[in-house]
Amino acid sequence: MSNRVKVLSIVLAALAAVALGACGSSAKKKQRFAYVERPVEQIYQDAARAMERKRYDDAVELFGE
Repeated sequence: MSNRVKVLSIVLAALAAVALGACGSSAKKKQRFAYVERPVEQIYQDAARAMERKRYDDAVELFGE
């Protein structure tokens, strides 16, 4: 193998490692609320209240429950 092919192989392997490493990062969004089984009406009321208080991030998580 020529030096050029070896260097190219190493560069491609490094790029593949970086790309795959990015897929497994632990930067996943952590849930701020613990799951508690409760009636849909209560979840909706809590989410609507969060919207009224301009706590939009909380409202999105509650509506998504």
